Amino acid sequence: MRSRAESNESGDARGARKAFAAAAVQPRGAVGPEPDAADLALINQQFALAELAPEDVYVRRMVLANDALDRSYERFTPAVLERFARTLPGKPVLVAHEKRELPIGLVYRAQVRPARPGEAGDVSLEAALYMVKSPENAAVRQQIDGGVVRYVSIGFRYDTRICSVCGQDYADCPHLPGEEIDGATGRRGDGGTEGRGEGETVYYTYGGDMSRYEACECSLVYLGCQQMTQLVKGSGVGGQRSEMAMASGSILTGGNDMENEKALARVKELEGEVRRLSEALKAADRETGGRGDGGMGRA
Repeated sequence: MRSRAESNESGDARGARKAFAAAAVQPRGAVGPEPDAADLALINQQFALAELAPEDVYVRRMVLANDALDRSYERFTPAVLERFARTLPGKPVLVAHEKRELPIGLVYRAQVRPARPGEAGDVSLEAALYMVKSPENAAVRQQIDGGVVRYVSIGFRYDTRICSVCGQDYADCPHLPGEEIDGATGRRGDGGTEGRGEGETVYYTYGGDMSRYEACECSLVYLGCQQMTQLVKGSGVGGQRSEMAMASGSILTGGNDMENEKALARVKELEGEVRRLSEALKAADRETGGRGDGGMGRA
């Protein structure tokens, strides 16, 4: 275990502390794959238990989330993104949200900033990760550098999801994310022209008690649920959006792809709603039977 700096610390130690402070309060632009002095100071001061040399460390920057409508028709608010930025440093980098495997890296800083040209939404959650170089992670580092492994996704805890149409909690809401609601009547489209294209699309946003929100991990994935969330160069996502949108018309339109984890969560929610409705129907049947012949009681 490293000892703390003595009161008569050297000039080099004071310089390292200043670099650490600067890195903590002002994340910069270009990151990776080699750490600069400020990044290395931050990693060594805050996270590493043994001193790491520059040649031991691999760093990369990513746009991890934003406030744009995502592929599962959900949207983060800036307040939620700020909470994620405060709780991300020190959290693990996983592969495909697989929590049964050990992390391959660690997030060491994060910030919320205005979206740059080509990025989705108005604000972006930017984070930086580091790996300790080893023969075991050489292949994934090579794939990241080559742009093959590029997409990222955030894992988090939350308090409440709220319907954009009725303002109710998603568990009590009659609407489904992604369905079209007629702007004039507030009802679902009937398959005709009414409610098609002139109404609004139902989506969920996140609210409630911000103290209950926590970024728990980030993962390398085949495709993130959030639009344009990926590992980036120092200049940001930049012009890639327009090029990718031309190559794939669904990249920014919501598409049909969702992460399995979120899709399964939605299935469980719907199964719970089915069970609740079934129990309500059974209770109504019992109640009706009791009034009809006096032969049935209430459980």
